[in-house]
Amino acid sequence: MVSGSPDDRPDLTKEDAEVIPSIGGPENFMHGLKVDGRLGRRTWRAWQENLKDKYGYRGLIDGRPGKMTWTAIQKSTGKHYKGRIDGIKGPLTRKAVQLRLQELGEYNMAIDGVWGRGTISALQRALNKGKY
Repeated sequence: MVSGSPDDRPDLTKEDAEVIPSIGGPENFMHGLKVDGRLGRRTWRAWQENLKDKYGYRGLIDGRPGKMTWTAIQKSTGKHYKGRIDGIKGPLTRKAVQLRLQELGEYNMAIDGVWGRGTISALQRALNKGKY
């Protein structure tokens, strides 16, 4: 594991330090998700659990998104989703999720419909805090 600040480590630049995600304190472990910006099965399962509790998701909690998962995601974004609720993933759905995460105070990057590490890290933080 890399330790020390960029000033102490010549092999670690400030840019490197800025992309190393912080998992924060105990409030960031509601679902035990590591905030790493990777959309893996644990993140999907945690999201499906929240969608089931808050937005009527009725599918399996299996970490594999299907039409039912995407339908619940579209519903979960509320006023931000501008399309027809159809369970089909696409740029409108991705932008709506980014807008919802921004509304929750977890996302402050471009609303571009591209789910990169910033979007997924914001989602993981929101799930860990029980916000989404």
